[in-house]
Amino acid sequence: MIACSVNAVLIKVACQGLEPKHLGKSISEMQHNLGILNDMYGVNVCGEGGEYETFTLDCPLFIKSIVIDEYESVVHSDDKIAPVGYLNFKKIHLQNKAGDLENLTLHERLKNIPVKTPYDYIAEIVGPEMQDGCNFSDNENDETDGDSKSLKSSNSGSFSPPSPTESKYDDEDYPDIPMANRSKTGWHWFGGIIGKDSDTKIAMEEALDKLSSLVEHEGLDMENLVGVTMYVKDLSEYSTINDVYTTRLPHTNPPVRVCIQCPINVPVVIDALAYKGIHQNDDEQVLKKHTMHVQSISHWSPASIGPYSQAVRIGHIIAVAGQIPMVPGNLSLLDMNIKRQCRLTLRHINRIVNAMDSSTQLRDIVQGICFLTHHSYIAEARKEWEKRTNNAIVDYIVVPHLPRNAHVEWWVWAHRDNNRFEYEETGRCVGNFKVAIRRRWNYENDVSAIVCYLSTRSSNSTGNLATETSLNSSELTDDELTEAFEYLLAKLTKDSKSENPTCNLRIFYKVANLPGPNMIRRVLDNFSNRNLVTTIVPTTHLHNFSTFLSVCGVRHE
Repeated sequence: MIACSVNAVLIKVACQGLEPKHLGKSISEMQHNLGILNDMYGVNVCGEGGEYETFTLDCPLFIKSIVIDEYESVVHSDDKIAPVGYLNFKKIHLQNKAGDLENLTLHERLKNIPVKTPYDYIAEIVGPEMQDGCNFSDNENDETDGDSKSLKSSNSGSFSPPSPTESKYDDEDYPDIPMANRSKTGWHWFGGIIGKDSDTKIAMEEALDKLSSLVEHEGLDMENLVGVTMYVKDLSEYSTINDVYTTRLPHTNPPVRVCIQCPINVPVVIDALAYKGIHQNDDEQVLKKHTMHVQSISHWSPASIGPYSQAVRIGHIIAVAGQIPMVPGNLSLLDMNIKRQCRLTLRHINRIVNAMDSSTQLRDIVQGICFLTHHSYIAEARKEWEKRTNNAIVDYIVVPHLPRNAHVEWWVWAHRDNNRFEYEETGRCVGNFKVAIRRRWNYENDVSAIVCYLSTRSSNSTGNLATETSLNSSELTDDELTEAFEYLLAKLTKDSKSENPTCNLRIFYKVANLPGPNMIRRVLDNFSNRNLVTTIVPTTHLHNFSTFLSVCGVRHE
């Protein structure tokens, strides 16, 4: 404000270190004192905590300045530690400023003022180290020009976006088996919900009707929803889908949301998470739902561009909406460079979880899914993630399209006690295939998460084979797939306090390949005695060429 020639004076003081004698002083006069108070008492130098209020007498936007002729100082509270006082203006007048300002355009008046553009606030994406806990620069990267103009004008630097991946679709019908289940502590999962009418609007209404019925059957209402994931056939129908969604979901404190386009042969598939606290005993408190639903535009992090919250916290668990690389100040998509898109998206996540809990950062992510629009982006996305944290287990899924034509969308959830989580990698061979699992769980073992890959034996943990593998009907049997699911469920439920805990599984498979949705569904029928909620999702590619099935599982107790 000072650098931009804003002449603002204090008209209210209400914190330790500020007194009524400071009323009427300009922010330039108070700058040094406010810095000292920040060091001594943590006073926000900008008064963001209500420490003081100002009144602007002059700034470059004004054609005339304001002059105070008469005022009175009022002491509202003569507290010894933090007195409260304010000014009452009795008489003021406008005064002409030097120069012919009335004939100057706004641009001409501001051309010498150091006003930042939305791109200036993301210049650190290719510039120096960030100041909020994560380094979002890349010292090894040859993109050293941090000038904001390069961000606006360069489409991709030295990077050329690959050709779009051709979308294939399964011939077999998608299983229509909506389901719900709950944990003993009030967590509810919903999955396998589809809308299959050829009309997208009717299909969306159909899917939300099914979700609403399941929610009601569980003794909940839609306000209890924590998160919703929508897998849609065609994102060009987003406005239609969103219009229906808006009429059915709560407008105040809505759930977080993830929306991606998948090669499904129905218009929409939905899964959801809800929470309603249960009194286990008289001494135990029911956890409250805390939401962050920022709709105003700022330079901090993107505003909500739909009827969803940026984050929802229940106890120690923080669910974050799917994040794409939008420039916060104007909600435009960052240039097409995948490195920059990943950095900006991860910065959004870091700021959101930190706003939900000041001690929580990107390193406290437990599990995530990185959706990308081309398999060639996976290596860069993994590199950008692992430069910042190796704590989380992250799956990489390739889909045809993402909102706003972004190349990347990250979906994550964090835990405030993430430093008390264990980690292991395990695996086994099933027939001619390999099952690889990464698992994380907390000391109490009431929260557990896995990412499981089923691959040909030619794969490695992060391998990028030159050619894509495919299976025929004789290579993978129902018994082998059943054995693989038995293994991953044994790991997900290992040492659980419950005899048959509820588990939520998102099962990703490569479209037009084995196993298809009906084979997966047929195998899952073998686990009808287990408390499972499953959603089967087709993709164009998984984390490497040899992987043909990927499962993200979670258990909350």
